[in-house]
Amino acid sequence: SDLMVTRGVLLIIENGESASTISIENIDSEEHKSRSFILDDGSVVFTEITHTDQAEIISVKGRVFLHNCTKLSLSAALEHNRNIDSLGVCQAATASETFSQSELTVTQTWPSLGVPINLLNFYDSPLISSSGITLLLSPFDSALVDDTPNAYEALCKKNRIEKWGGIPLPSLGDLLDLSDDRPIHVHHVVCVTMPKQGPVETCILQASTVIRFIDNQPLIDIYVQPRCIIENNLPLQVEIRTPMPYTYSKHGVEEQNGAVHRLMPKQEMHVFTPGPSVAFNVRCLDDPIAGASTSWVREWITLPMKKTEKHPDRRKYIFPFINGSSGGSSFLLSEVDSRTGKSDISSYVRRVSLHVTNIGCDHSTYVMFEQCTTSKSHQLNMEENSFGSFCNNTNPGSKLLSIKNASISPWSVYQTKTTQISLLPDDKNWIRLVERHHQPDQVKRSLPFRLHELPIGQGGIQSSPIVWDNNLKSGLYAYKKFTEFGTAVHIIPEFLLFNGSDNYVTIHQSQSQSQHRSGIGLDAGKAAPIFNKNAGLYLMVELPEVRGRTSPVKVDNVGLKLCVVKSNNGDIIGSLAIQTIIGDKEARCVVKIGLLKMTGGVLASSSSDSYFMNDAIQFRLKISTIKVSLNDS
Repeated sequence: SDLMVTRGVLLIIENGESASTISIENIDSEEHKSRSFILDDGSVVFTEITHTDQAEIISVKGRVFLHNCTKLSLSAALEHNRNIDSLGVCQAATASETFSQSELTVTQTWPSLGVPINLLNFYDSPLISSSGITLLLSPFDSALVDDTPNAYEALCKKNRIEKWGGIPLPSLGDLLDLSDDRPIHVHHVVCVTMPKQGPVETCILQASTVIRFIDNQPLIDIYVQPRCIIENNLPLQVEIRTPMPYTYSKHGVEEQNGAVHRLMPKQEMHVFTPGPSVAFNVRCLDDPIAGASTSWVREWITLPMKKTEKHPDRRKYIFPFINGSSGGSSFLLSEVDSRTGKSDISSYVRRVSLHVTNIGCDHSTYVMFEQCTTSKSHQLNMEENSFGSFCNNTNPGSKLLSIKNASISPWSVYQTKTTQISLLPDDKNWIRLVERHHQPDQVKRSLPFRLHELPIGQGGIQSSPIVWDNNLKSGLYAYKKFTEFGTAVHIIPEFLLFNGSDNYVTIHQSQSQSQHRSGIGLDAGKAAPIFNKNAGLYLMVELPEVRGRTSPVKVDNVGLKLCVVKSNNGDIIGSLAIQTIIGDKEARCVVKIGLLKMTGGVLASSSSDSYFMNDAIQFRLKISTIKVSLNDS
């Protein structure tokens, strides 16, 4: 049964030579609540209780708390009445990535640093409450700098050149006069370096000060952020080149004329550069496995740094093909508004996203996506003879308009962890599928379609058939699904072979053993698509390790077939189960090859080898009689 006893906690807080006691009588009723306590010397501390599966966490902190939301470490100090006290280092923000069920999740962690309460004694004292304080910051890259910046050496002795900027905080008396609905105050922290030679270097941080009142006591949270964030929400890695100073990312490299940043999906580039705008260029860093490679965007992208300055909601850019053909893979640059409320500090930083609205996922490894030219004279004919009209059976026998599209290359295909993808345009464009490997005069293309015609589903039987432009079935199906990178259009084969046995198998598509076609080799646990080229899908499974094979069996209907495995000379080796089931996101149907079950008949082997060669069998049994049968050919 649950514990019914009230749980309390007693905390002893030592501040210099004095010690104070605070009591929380019922920690269960205080969960997710903040409280303030006035100590014996007049200092103020705040508590917050959080419940986890392992323990109750009681956080105790002072009046001023610093949160680092940047990719730079921050050396912090406190200045008051011309005195400087070092606070230590607030480490750079980190991001952890988890990949599960084809979804990439990125969790941001913001390190925090509190101002010790013994340094705030004068600040909390009502006798000198008119005094204000200044929080000093010096950003540095911990991966490049071994020596942590020192505020006393830099500001008092003035024998070091560092980037220190100040965040002035109002006096306690001014804070107590504020109302509870005080807005977030945002200002720039200018950190200047004055080298002996060369121009002055300036790095600008953005600080958002949030003041909350806990039991009528002001609690100050300071969030240090970059001026601008550029995030890669494409499913591919990109490279960003910029001539602007003070730009940082996880895989950034500084050059003589700027910096180059490699951004994986969901990674960010932080901008601290001074000036009214930031300029950069971008290219796709992944090499395509099919289609033409792409290059840098043909123009510089310029972003205003001020959040209040108007910026287009969405702008379209193209990774141009480098093979001389027109077109390329398009993407969008959009302003991101991720705030969840008025007190959300993310709304005060300009955040832009590289992304697409649609991506194509080819699980068949057989086709590519290409754009259809659509003049007004073509559009009516295409609507009457599109993929959607075929699926709806509104015009199944019409003659299609032949659309020449030789000058535009198909969109590039890239390999990811789970599938092969292409960047697709928005829903208004007409697109179609084209075979990857074809003879120049034997190109197969599908009917044109728009993405809104495709059904939303999870694959399998929730997909719709794709037909070629001659109204013949292609053996491919399509559906779409909403993902973190946009709407994903999945192209799946009608059948997917899966080798669930422990043996390497070769699968032949034929109706007779006399037909010799090149087979599909599959290791144990591997899968491959197969296309139904005839009226029915007949498969013959060959097991080279035991020199056996099955007879052709029809597997295009859902069900279970038990097949006999025979050697080359007709001897029975065992049995093999072949099961056809409804597929999922990778195929409409899955044909599973089961385990080989050996029988007591004659085993297949070569004339020179034996299954029991160099084997020793020892039996120790307490039985009256025993009968052992060993089969060897």
